[in-house]
Formats: sequence, structure tokens, C-alpha cells
Amino acid sequence: MFSHGDGLGNIWRAGRSLKAKSSAPRADMRGDVVRAYLPGVLVVVLAASSAVALACGDDDDNGATESPTAGQDGGDGNADTGVPQLDFTLEAALRRDAIELAGLTAYQEIACEESPQGAGAPPACRENEDDGTEVQVFPVAQCELQWTRPEDVPDAYERALGQAKPEIVAVYEIADQPLDLDAEYAAVLRTPETEGAEGIALWINGGRVVELEYDCGNFEGLYADERVERFLIEP
Repeated sequence: MFSHGDGLGNIWRAGRSLKAKSSAPRADMRGDVVRAYLPGVLVVVLAASSAVALACGDDDDNGATESPTAGQDGGDGNADTGVPQLDFTLEAALRRDAIELAGLTAYQEIACEESPQGAGAPPACRENEDDGTEVQVFPVAQCELQWTRPEDVPDAYERALGQAKPEIVAVYEIADQPLDLDAEYAAVLRTPETEGAEGIALWINGGRVVELEYDCGNFEGLYADERVERFLIEP
């Protein structure tokens, strides 16, 4: 069980009174583009492959190079957990690609309140929203829980990741699931230029980020023993 002192403690307490469900973005623009152009691309790829095979048929394997894949060091990222979906998300974090991460975020649907009170309270309703309206939000634990609307999520990632390349310190399978987050893994990143923090943790399920947590003055606490089922990358 996590201590009440870390950011997730607020999420645990909030989860006991809120009915939340995760929802991935409804459309993947890149997927639509790929589907739209796939027939033409396939013809070009097949033709190019044939040309390469003819040109290189007499070469031996010593000069061959492998294309970067998830789980390998591909230049832009060096995540190597052995879990392709997880590596893909971590490489986006290492590139500090806030837009990519926003597209890889799973949101919760929670009923808003007109005047929420206290840490872990539901999100505040906007002027055009009635009390109890279900809204999509993303939890950011910065000592206290904050609910972030989808349009503000890229900015939240930019602030958390800072201006210098993050460093992966640890990645682990979670031992005890936070309520309503349905997280599978946690990745702890050292972020040298994040204001007010040494680093952050990304809580991830199926390759999608379900929560962002700041260290709140206790960086090692992000990978404390009670949180860890097993390490994929050891600190």
C-alpha cells in the first residue's frame, strides 16, 4: 500500500468516492492516414523491396543493418523494457514529445462539481457544464491531485519533462494497483530541468499513460519497494 504522503495517496482517496473509467482517444489521425493511403504505399514498398533485393543479392550479411524497433536503442530513444507498447511510449517521453504523449494518454470520465472542496475532489465544472456532468480528465499528482482537461495535457507534459532530455531511472510492474487507474507499469524518469522536482513517474497501461506523478520531494519514493512487483529496468 502506498503511503498517504505521496501523490497517489490522494488518488486512492479520490477513487473511493468517485466512479471513474478510462477512455482512450476516439480516433488516431495517423492510423486514418495510413489506412487511406495503404494501397498506394504497398505498391511502392513492394517495388522498392524488389529493387533492393536485386541490387544487394550478391552482398553477404556482414554489411546489413537492422531498423530500430521498440525495445532497442533507436537513436531518438533508448527504452529497452522488452515490452514494445511500453517502449514506444517511453521513447516519446525521452524525446519530450508532448503532443505524441497526449495522443498516448488514457482519460478518465468523472462527474464534475460546481464547487469541489479538498484534495482529491472531483474536477471543477466549467461555466457551460451542469453539476454532475461527466467530463474527460487526466490525473496529475503534484503533491496534491489535479485533474487536467485533454486540451491542457500537452502543456502538463511539457512542464513535467522540462527542457533537457530525461533519463530512465527505473521501470517496474506495479505490485498494488491504485484505485480506478488500472495501471500496469510505472516508469520513473529523472528530469533535470523540471521546476520543483527531481523527476516524475508515468503510470502506464497498454502503452497509454493513465497518470503523471511528480516526486514531491521524494524521488526514490517513486520506485519504493512496496510499489514494485518486479523491475523491467532496475535503478
